[in-house]
Amino acid sequence: MAPPLTESPLSLKAKWQLTASVFSVCWLLYFLIPWFARDSIFTTLSSVFETEVFNLVFLMVLFLTVSVLAADAAECFYVRLRRIPWFRPRLGEILVNRGFITEEELAMALDEQQLRIGDVLARAGKVTPLELEHAADYQQSREGMRLGEALSELGYASPADIAWALEQIHRKLGKILVEQGLINEFDLRRTLGRMWYGRNHGL
Repeated sequence: MAPPLTESPLSLKAKWQLTASVFSVCWLLYFLIPWFARDSIFTTLSSVFETEVFNLVFLMVLFLTVSVLAADAAECFYVRLRRIPWFRPRLGEILVNRGFITEEELAMALDEQQLRIGDVLARAGKVTPLELEHAADYQQSREGMRLGEALSELGYASPADIAWALEQIHRKLGKILVEQGLINEFDLRRTLGRMWYGRNHGL
């Protein structure tokens, strides 16, 4: 199992850019606001100490602290925003963008998720096409019956086969890609960790 990830959801470059932007805005406001409001808090900040050097250092530290806190707050907001399903990136899109798989391989894996129980059993050689067709007719003649139940009642598939097929149908995309050898488990866990910003996820 891969170790837990602790990387930041924002790149180091993005955080530095955000911090520098907020820092610049603080200085811009410091110089502009006194032109419109002489009794503003920025005017008060410029005369906390008796010497200009101390005042300058104080302002530098203050604005830098505000900038770092603003960048951290933006990062927290970004984390919460991306946890909302509407804004959460899709696993397949991330894997394609990072070059782990191609769009064609993603499409094949997604098609695998759309298979029905009969398709899974037929592809695995557990039932024949003729048996599947017979079971489908048998199912339609009995209201509310599922195809798996029909196959079991007709003796074409065992309960264990049906349970296995249902498990195959409900596999997640990541597990399908690992089973197909398109991505290894470590890279998948790293990608899922990035999606959830530092948390390990299962397949």
